[in-house]
Amino acid sequence: MVMVGDAGVAHARWRHIVEDIGRFDAGAGRQAQRALERHDAPLRVQIAGRGGAVRPTLRAAVEAAVARVEAAELDSPDRPEPVLDADVVLLVLAARAHPADLAALLTVDAERLVVVLDRTEG
Repeated sequence: MVMVGDAGVAHARWRHIVEDIGRFDAGAGRQAQRALERHDAPLRVQIAGRGGAVRPTLRAAVEAAVARVEAAELDSPDRPEPVLDADVVLLVLAARAHPADLAALLTVDAERLVVVLDRTEG
């Protein structure tokens, strides 16, 4: 088991293992390298919602915990629908779900989806 304080040591071990794999099989080494890079990449979070649903306070809270946050506005008349493909998608719903919200629900894998109910509307 690797403890948090040992993360740098564990990472160095994984890099060494990937180098060893590459020496024995270049193709497998490249695949292992890509997998390690994906593992090391910052978590990508999208906050999606219909116009104005992505509240600055929610975005600020998520940005404080996660480096990469993207806002995605649904059902915007002047833009195409966003591709919701982040590691985690926060879908912000108002008190009532709109057809655009339901369509977005169908496009995101359930394993990556967190639905946030915004009850701040009067």
